[in-house]
Amino acid sequence: MSQGLMAYLVPRDELLAAPGGRDRELVAAMLDEFAEDIEQLDRDFETDNADVWDGPTAAGAVAELIGGRPSMDEDDGGLYTAAFELVCRYYGESASNDYFSPCRVEWFNRLDALLAAGGVPLSLADVWCVAPSVRSPWDRLLEFGHWPADVMRVAAGPLDRLLPSVADADERSALGTVQGWLQAAGAAPDSILVGFFR
Repeated sequence: MSQGLMAYLVPRDELLAAPGGRDRELVAAMLDEFAEDIEQLDRDFETDNADVWDGPTAAGAVAELIGGRPSMDEDDGGLYTAAFELVCRYYGESASNDYFSPCRVEWFNRLDALLAAGGVPLSLADVWCVAPSVRSPWDRLLEFGHWPADVMRVAAGPLDRLLPSVADADERSALGTVQGWLQAAGAAPDSILVGFFR
């Protein structure tokens, strides 16, 4: 199965307030807006199969995520991460994943080396590995990463200067996708870029 990065530009405060925020209206709105996605998650996680699943349904995971009371531990947190991705979709906008889906971890490492050599203060690994602070216990259950707004602001200029010097067409195109993320973030100064690698 191939892996790829899904990224979202999301207003920071709304996003980080959602886990454990106990907003019943948000739960109802998400269950309505993402009914088909939630059904698909139930199929993906086989939540109706007691032989393989001992946790909530996908709708239950959304309610637990917002309600603040998980019934599963870290080893089974994937469904909560999927529910959190729905929160990102609810509040934010999908970012292009051109040249990042499918991809392997080595691709991030290769691009990160280019960014470091070019003086761009970003790490693509952070987009899917380094999460901002969220309420406990979600800080140990959710698997995602982010770039904060201030880091993206500082990185935009150095990336613009680096891009013309990147000889490899695929690397240049991938970093062009990153440039698009930074431009979108510049127009939404209260947002962060959140990523999921799966």
